[in-house]
Amino acid sequence: MRTRSPMIARAAVLSLLAACSCSEAVPQPERFAVVLRAERASGEAIAGARAWADGRALGATSELGVLRAELHGREGTAVELTAACPPAYRTEQPARRLVLRRVRAPAGARAGPLQLTVHCQPLERAAAIVVLATGRHAGALPIRVRGEIVGQTESDGSAHVLISAAPHAPLRVELDTSARPDLRPRNPVHTFQLDEEDRILLIEQHFVGAATPVRPPRPSAQALRTTERPQRID
Repeated sequence: MRTRSPMIARAAVLSLLAACSCSEAVPQPERFAVVLRAERASGEAIAGARAWADGRALGATSELGVLRAELHGREGTAVELTAACPPAYRTEQPARRLVLRRVRAPAGARAGPLQLTVHCQPLERAAAIVVLATGRHAGALPIRVRGEIVGQTESDGSAHVLISAAPHAPLRVELDTSARPDLRPRNPVHTFQLDEEDRILLIEQHFVGAATPVRPPRPSAQALRTTERPQRID
C-alpha cells in the first residue's frame, strides 16, 4: 500500500485551510426590507409608480400606493434608487442614493423596514368653472377657455364647466358677447392661475344694456311750412 509523502499531505492541508479562510473573509450580500409609497402632495395614493435599485426592477405600487421590496447588498454600500410616477404625473425626485444600514431596534423590539416616499404631481389640474351672469339677457353666452368654446350660460345666466389645465400657468376665461352688441361690458375676461390642487373657479359678471343714442325729433311738415323765411327788402 502506497502512502502520501508528508510534504504533499501538509501542502494539501494548508491549501484547504487557505480556501476556508478566504471564503469566510468574503461577506455575503444581505437583504434590506424597504417600503416605497407614492402619493400626491395632498396625500392621495398613486398606483402604478415603478422603482428600480441599481437598474434592477423592484415592481410597482399597488392601488394603495405601496410597494414592498428588498434591497440586496452589504451593509455600508450605496444603492441608487430610481422611481417613476405614471405617465400622467411628474416625479419630483426621480433618483436618490441610499446607504444600506441596519436599524438597531430597542431590546425586545423588531426593526421595521426602510420607509421611502415618492411624490407625484399631476401634469394637469381639474378646474370647475362656475359662471353666475346677471343683468339684461345674460343667457346663451358662449364661454371660451384658451380661445375655444367649452360651454355656454343657461337662460338664467348660470353655467358649470369642467376643464383641465396646467398648474402655475395663467388660465383665461372669456364670456363671448360678440353676438350681443347690446351688452356691456363687451367680451369680459377673467384670469386665474391653478396651483397644485384641483379648484373651483367662480365668475360673477353683471351685464347692462348699451345706452340708445337720443335723436332730436324731426320737425313736422306744418312746422316747415310756417317757418319764417327771410324777406328781401329793396
